[in-house]
Amino acid sequence: MAVVANPTIARTVLVAVGLPAEPTTFAPARDPLQTELWFDDLS
Repeated sequence: MAVVANPTIARTVLVAVGLPAEPTTFAPARDPLQTELWFDDLS
């Protein structure tokens, strides 16, 4: 096990072992949809 702190060396090692060297991008988070609940109509 090792830690590579230098980004240039880390990229070189990742490419050499066949792993992706660029960070993954994710879609931005979204608010969950509001669910209608049966007890909302009891008021």
